[in-house]
Amino acid sequence: MTDIVTPVIHLPGRAHLRSAQNGDYNIPRALTGFGHRRSFSFAVPDAWNSLPRVIRFIVVPSAFERRLKAELFPSLRRFS
Repeated sequence: MTDIVTPVIHLPGRAHLRSAQNGDYNIPRALTGFGHRRSFSFAVPDAWNSLPRVIRFIVVPSAFERRLKAELFPSLRRFS
């Protein structure tokens, strides 16, 4: 998995960027637009980078899952 998804902070010359400090993952450039968004190597970093920072830096798995569900399914908040 680490061969497919790379944190921006691990890319040479990019450790100083805001995206590296935010914990973003690198979205590789595509040669064509065909299938670009359906590919794992593009879709996963894009989904992760779109999450709020407060959720990305949660280290307790159960708390992360709870906050992620609340973010992805806001209509479920009223039932919890």
